[in-house]
Amino acid sequence: RQQQHQQALVATSGALVTSNSGALVTQPRYSGRVDQGGIARRGPNNAEYGHEYGHGEVEQYTNSPQPEYSDEESDEYSESEESDEEYDDDEEEEEEDGFDMGNEALEQIRYRLETAKIDPNSPDGTKILDELLVRLQNMKDSVIDADLINEYIDELLFETEEQEATTPQTADKTDRKPPPPQNPKHQQHPRIRINRGGKVLGWYQGQLDERGYARQGSGSMYYDAGHECHGSWQHDEMIGRGMYQWCDGHVYDGEWFNGKRHGLGRFIRPDNVVLYGRYEKGHHKGEGVRWTADRREAQMVVDGVPKKTVSLAKAKEIATNLGFDDVLPPV
Repeated sequence: RQQQHQQALVATSGALVTSNSGALVTQPRYSGRVDQGGIARRGPNNAEYGHEYGHGEVEQYTNSPQPEYSDEESDEYSESEESDEEYDDDEEEEEEDGFDMGNEALEQIRYRLETAKIDPNSPDGTKILDELLVRLQNMKDSVIDADLINEYIDELLFETEEQEATTPQTADKTDRKPPPPQNPKHQQHPRIRINRGGKVLGWYQGQLDERGYARQGSGSMYYDAGHECHGSWQHDEMIGRGMYQWCDGHVYDGEWFNGKRHGLGRFIRPDNVVLYGRYEKGHHKGEGVRWTADRREAQMVVDGVPKKTVSLAKAKEIATNLGFDDVLPPV
């Protein structure tokens, strides 16, 4: 039975990730939260923010019919009709004692894995699903809803980090950062931990989607590696105007699309050299202009590579033609 439930859960989760047809999305009453280094099992949703996701159709899970049992070939062993009836009754009772994996729970599993960028058929995905199935089978309550799914998945995504933080041998070695200071722009929103692709990235404070887990709207991301990202989010990715600051001091201030630098942007080095240009899918493309730190010299740049020195008047012309208004960056 455990194997049948496991196969149905994995197969359904995989199909939901790839389907494009619309399905009913059930909004949970609560969502898991991680605040101040601990997991609050059920905190209130930010239901007023976000974008409504389109999801694939969810198939109702039903138990497969029991195989018909034939008499044993051995002449030494046989069962009476009364024993057969008792055996069938036990099977029916066993069926009734199993848990019910409804559409709401399956859809929430698909949503959480998609938001966390975990493929259900990947090693990380199958490991999470296997452990989730074990926990669901061992629970006392036979009703599985989105709240319970959120609680278990939060535990599975962050329990390794929590164990390392509380174990004396590993507490000093963990890369986990404490919660960042409250951002005045988003102080009405909780700070939550973000796990994507099976890895804990850092803290996020800002708006979320209506289901309370995908970054949606205005927000700030504080990575454990020391980077910071501030701007607008859609479908859990940076979009529109935003600023990304690396831990070594490099800064990109400009336009984003699907989480990549895309559009007009300024790239500022720690030594205050500034590049103005246009980006496509994270890379500088075409003609741009670069100023030295003292702003007394300028160079034409093509595809991110300096080509030749140009006059300050020419540099201003290049920047204006690209679409920049502030064509002379500050010193």
